[in-house]
Amino acid sequence: MLDSFDGHLIEAIHEIGLSKVFDPQRVVVIHDHEVPPSSSAVATMYANSRKMISRFGIANFFDMGRHGICHQFFVEQGFALPGQLAIGNDSHSTTYGALNMASRGVLQEIIYVLAKGELWFKVPATVSVSLNGKLARWISSKDVILYLCHRFGFRPFLNRAIEYRGSALKDLSIESRMVLSNMAVDLGAEFALFEFDDIARRFLNGRARQPFKPVRSDPGAAVERSIYLELGEIQSLVAGPHNLFKVTPARDLSGVRIDQSFLGSCTNGRMEDMEVAASILRGRKIANHVRMIVTPASQAVFREMASSGLMQIFVDAGAIVTNSTCGACMGLSMGVLGDGEVCIASSSRNFKGRMGSPSAEVYIASPATVAASAVVGAITDPAAI
Repeated sequence: MLDSFDGHLIEAIHEIGLSKVFDPQRVVVIHDHEVPPSSSAVATMYANSRKMISRFGIANFFDMGRHGICHQFFVEQGFALPGQLAIGNDSHSTTYGALNMASRGVLQEIIYVLAKGELWFKVPATVSVSLNGKLARWISSKDVILYLCHRFGFRPFLNRAIEYRGSALKDLSIESRMVLSNMAVDLGAEFALFEFDDIARRFLNGRARQPFKPVRSDPGAAVERSIYLELGEIQSLVAGPHNLFKVTPARDLSGVRIDQSFLGSCTNGRMEDMEVAASILRGRKIANHVRMIVTPASQAVFREMASSGLMQIFVDAGAIVTNSTCGACMGLSMGVLGDGEVCIASSSRNFKGRMGSPSAEVYIASPATVAASAVVGAITDPAAI
């Protein structure tokens, strides 16, 4: 899966003389990062990408305006299937593990994948993360992944495969699982897989593009480390600024003034995220000094927001609802932060300069915390409003 044939990839194709891809039917290209283009350079990159797609005869090409962020669309459209392997040129390709699929992002190796349809991996050690109990009100998978960042750091997960399991899986939707598999790469993991169950089966019913065969751990398979989480003990958490592993309870950051609130990204731009945020914003207004950007993860989510009335709730509250794009998450084409500004975002990364000025500060939190903070105008535990 590619988000585009960018300049570096096209240069590599010319350098090695690649005349065809291994199988045009098994390559998926989704233009999503800077949509619509904000400069002639980006527009030219996408134009060149389209030419390369045509040259290779790639059938599964989805141009801007028709789909959404690649990771959401890949899952929505039934490309992500249990028991299979997917390689992408974006690091958050680990997202597809929510559907019992081995998936990860690569960089330079993508040219080899395009040419041969295969790649060499060293099989990583496995870390088992067992999720038990029930999440409290306003607490979500985003708080769970931030809790893992806070309590364990990246060392237990670096270059490992995470297997999510436990009694709490019966209460976690595919959307919630996607958050945990998506940000596993930010913990340093190579892969992150969920067990296949009835929730996954129902999600794939009528959606899967081909037959699939789920996988399970072998009986007695070696696990390097087992981590047990009691979800009921997790509270609303916030990471940052400048560090995903600098995690603080939202209530302890109460009063930290924000300038921008961003709800979206491949991490938290799905319908259940929009529903939670809308339930907080319904009948309320965003603080006068705050601008809130709401970006659905796909055009399907956009349409459902419009038909369900959620769009009206966000607009009435004073938010800007955008097309589906990576956009503000990476400081591309929209939502760019100025010097010294503070943003709370539902996205995945907050290193310096991620969303604009290096002197700006980005805090990462759940959709509920992002929405509550937009209303108050400062970082706020959603349980407090």
